[in-house]
This record gives sequence, C-alpha cells and structure tokens, in this order.
Amino acid sequence: MANLKAAGKSNYDILMKYTSDETQDLATAYGERVAMRQSLEAIDKQLKEPRNKDVISKHIKIFAIEILLDNLSFFLFEEAIAIDTAKQLSESYRELIRQAASEINLVIDNFNVPVHALYTPIAGDYVKYNEIPYFGEVLNAKM
Repeated sequence: MANLKAAGKSNYDILMKYTSDETQDLATAYGERVAMRQSLEAIDKQLKEPRNKDVISKHIKIFAIEILLDNLSFFLFEEAIAIDTAKQLSESYRELIRQAASEINLVIDNFNVPVHALYTPIAGDYVKYNEIPYFGEVLNAKM
C-alpha cells in the first residue's frame, strides 16, 4: 500500500482499485469465523438434546467444508490443509448433505419455520407472480 501511495495514488484509488478484493476477502473470512465460533458455542450452551446437537453439528460441518472447498487453492498453497485431506472433502461434503437431507423435517420443526414460507408461489408461474409487486413478502404459498 505504501508503494501505491508513493506512486501518487489517492486513498480512494488504493482502496477501490488495488485493495478492494483483499478487503472483501478479509471481511468474508472474519464473518465466516464469527459464524463458526457462534455456532459451535450455541451447540455447547443451548442445545440439550443429543439428537438436535447431532443434526445441527452436521449443518455446521457442511458450512465449514463449503468454506474449505470455496478456498481450497488458498489452503493448499498455504499448506494449511493436507492434500490427502483435500481429496476427501468432496466425498465428506456429499455424505453430510445426504445425511442432512434425510433429517430436514426435524430441522424445519425445530426452527419453527412456518409451512407457508417453505414453498413460494413464484415457483409455479413466475410471470403471473411478477405482475404485481410483493416487496419481498411471501403470499399465498402452498405446499
């Protein structure tokens, strides 16, 4: 950054044209770290039933593996993850998805997701649905 400043670049240009990607990556990594830490703490402190802990733990593992897969080249380049482990990530991810899919009704029930919010009318006839503005509201949803 000092080199850019010495080259006469303005603070705006430095932030918007030269370091924006790094700033966004840092913010994303920080957000993922906070989300992961909070999720793990919530499991330990708030979930009492072992079955619920198991189900939610799977979802957190899915989130963690997605982060690893999305940034795999970085983690491999930095040698933060072993190549053998990296090779196993996709299969682990698919297996966790299979397991989570079979338990989705338990998740929906425990999060008290209203049935009308599960299926949106736009999936049926999007042209008719978009004839009037809904301002993000889910109306007349049916299973």
